[in-house]
Amino acid sequence: MRQSISESYPDALVVPNLTVAGTDSRYYLPLTENVFRFVPIRVDASELAGFHATNERIRVAALGEAVSFYSDLMQNLDAPEL
Repeated sequence: MRQSISESYPDALVVPNLTVAGTDSRYYLPLTENVFRFVPIRVDASELAGFHATNERIRVAALGEAVSFYSDLMQNLDAPEL
């Protein structure tokens, strides 16, 4: 996970974080120990204020970055360990 984050967002600091909102991840907990509550989307203060509000949205560029991140993550997870 750290490798994929660093590759997709080289300026990001990878640190643990507390997710205080409810997520769909609770439905996956009975299936696996590997549930990561992570959303690879850059938002600014004005976008953050719009979460779960009328007209909730993200920038197209941020969505493209997220798609690229998930593609890289799947490839990295499939890579043989060094």
